Amino acid sequence: MLPRSTTKQQPRARVGTPEQLEHRVDPIDDQAGFRTTRRKSASSGCSARTHPLDVPPRVVRIVHRYIFREILVPFALGLSLFTFVLLIARLIKLIELVVNRGVPLVSVLRLLTYILPAFLEVTLPMAMLLAILVAFGRLSADSEMVALRSSGLSLYQLVPSVAVFVMIAMLLTGALSFYARPWGTRSLKGALYEIARTRATAGIKPQVFNDDFPGLVIYTEGVDPTTDRLRHVLVADEREAGQRQTIFAREATMVSDPRLLTVTLRLRQGFIASTDNRGGADYQTDFETYDVNLDLRQAFAAARRDRDPKEMTLPQVRRAIAAKQASGQPYVSELVEYHRKFAIPFACIVFGLVATPLGALPVRAARARGFAVSLVMIFVYYILLSAGQALAEQELVPAVVGLWLPNLLFALLGLYLFTQVDTFLRHDASGGAIVRYFLFKIPLVVTQATPLAVLTGGIVGLGLLARQHEFVALRACGVSIWQMITPLLALAALISVAAFAWNESVVPYSAHRWHMIETVEIKKRALPTVFMGHDIWYHGRAGFYNIERVNAKRNALYGLRIYHLGTDFRPQRVVEVDTATWTDDGWQFAGARTRRLTPGGVEESPGLPEGFTLPETLEDFRVASVEPEELSYAMLRRQIRDLRRKGVDISENWVDLHLKLALLAASLFMMLIAVPLAASGTRWTSVAASAGVGIVLGFGYFVLMAFARALGQSGALSPILAAWLANGLFALVGGYCVLGADA
Repeated sequence: MLPRSTTKQQPRARVGTPEQLEHRVDPIDDQAGFRTTRRKSASSGCSARTHPLDVPPRVVRIVHRYIFREILVPFALGLSLFTFVLLIARLIKLIELVVNRGVPLVSVLRLLTYILPAFLEVTLPMAMLLAILVAFGRLSADSEMVALRSSGLSLYQLVPSVAVFVMIAMLLTGALSFYARPWGTRSLKGALYEIARTRATAGIKPQVFNDDFPGLVIYTEGVDPTTDRLRHVLVADEREAGQRQTIFAREATMVSDPRLLTVTLRLRQGFIASTDNRGGADYQTDFETYDVNLDLRQAFAAARRDRDPKEMTLPQVRRAIAAKQASGQPYVSELVEYHRKFAIPFACIVFGLVATPLGALPVRAARARGFAVSLVMIFVYYILLSAGQALAEQELVPAVVGLWLPNLLFALLGLYLFTQVDTFLRHDASGGAIVRYFLFKIPLVVTQATPLAVLTGGIVGLGLLARQHEFVALRACGVSIWQMITPLLALAALISVAAFAWNESVVPYSAHRWHMIETVEIKKRALPTVFMGHDIWYHGRAGFYNIERVNAKRNALYGLRIYHLGTDFRPQRVVEVDTATWTDDGWQFAGARTRRLTPGGVEESPGLPEGFTLPETLEDFRVASVEPEELSYAMLRRQIRDLRRKGVDISENWVDLHLKLALLAASLFMMLIAVPLAASGTRWTSVAASAGVGIVLGFGYFVLMAFARALGQSGALSPILAAWLANGLFALVGGYCVLGADA
């Protein structure tokens, strides 16, 4: 456990305005040698730690060593556990060699040594992921993360100890991948041939058609472990050109000659059927004893001739790729192995990037959570890696994409978690709140990702047709490009309609819930507001506030009404302000008037009442700011109409309103550009290359949309032009490409 530092706060009188108190900080000296600050919030009355003024380097080094040791123990346990689980099937076979085949224990231990590097290459990143999750989860569960933050150490300051561990794991994995695994694979094959040379029957698997010898297939019902006799043997011999022998024998034994590298299969009490290549039977004969000579030298030569890229070290793979490039031979398997040698070690960095913020999230059952999360992440990562490797070997995707895409996806996830986790830790958010935060954020992400999915899916799906020349076949049948594109545009239109319904019904509610969870449950701010349509009700210190709109970017409140109540909870006066703007000098009011509610009626006067102040700061109202995604199209349009009637600048709102339609209609223009791009591809254009083009174009679309939105909100472009600029450019490019493809 970490030593807890105790702090003592010197009482002092606080004088000044609420704004001055808001930014006043008091130094606090603690017993650990830190000098920290505590900020007092005038609005909430609660205090929170801020970053330290100075953290002694000695203390930082102690913490780094402590975290390193915390990671080391679960790493050792995880490495042992994962390696044993993956090895258990091989261990059973090795034990069978000792018990049933009479192979010496020393030889079996050598085989185990050769097998280990291939498994450690995989289990070492897995164990590192588990160790970081468990270590940081334990620190969080025991409130040691809170103690570290109270001492002035943020999560980013704890990263160096994790980075050192990750780099060590990556170097070890790299050594295994570059040199140890090829050595083990190559040595394993040699050791197996050595066992087959000295213990011939050890290489024969019962009830399996064994084809280790060129031109021969051997099948046996079983092997007697004590006498090495084969029972019920079938041999298919096609070593002689134009002749095939099928031999059935009651039993057989194998006699090896280690010096000549030959093995004789001695068959007893059997039957031979010999046929030519036309299938006609030449002769059939019975025998008491029949010898079949097996030449191990041919098997060794074939193994050396067909060297597996997995047996090559990194320099050997590079030389093999260069040699095949020079001779014009295919080198896909070598290229896949080359990228795999780098992708697996790099997974250590990716796992560390994801595990550190994920493990630091507050949770009760830290070890159970760490183990479960690590299993899920490992399963997803290696499924993606295996699928990518298979696609790359089949030349459906480039090797660099198939092997590196899992790392890219997990790296993006890790970077996103790092940007969010500091907020979660700073406010000590619960695990349930964090889960709900991400769940309610999903609908908005789905809406934003729909155009990109349509573009990428269109290019990839139609690209597969182009690779098989099906577009050429359709054109040869008289089908024009416009006839091909019409049903696809209709599908894109249906997707746009469904996305609009989704954006109008689900997204506003989920976005509102997401902001509420972030504000109330995660940041733990009091939220004395309720949203009613596009109006905001706020319970402030001066009474009840009704606000039509909060513009946090312009530091302004629009349509502010303040209801001052008496002791009998009856309104005594209503102060109405068209615009309240927050400046360095406080609030500035424009278009103010006061209504006094008396028993005789309502008395209205221009301006503010004498001595009127608004005790809240702008920060108090930021939580009441309604983002565009929290409003449906109809609600945002109604808000714009009301604000325009009151003379409020609504240029930003107009841009956001048009963007709602532009983003949903983007699927049409994405499909318009996807069809000609896919049709222009050749059979050598891979699926991954097509997907890469789609992703690049999609990101370019969103960058252009963000740039145009900024121009529209600044007044440089009209709102409708700013919202539809990206769609217009994509429509022009897509139309031009369609016309070119049709020509």
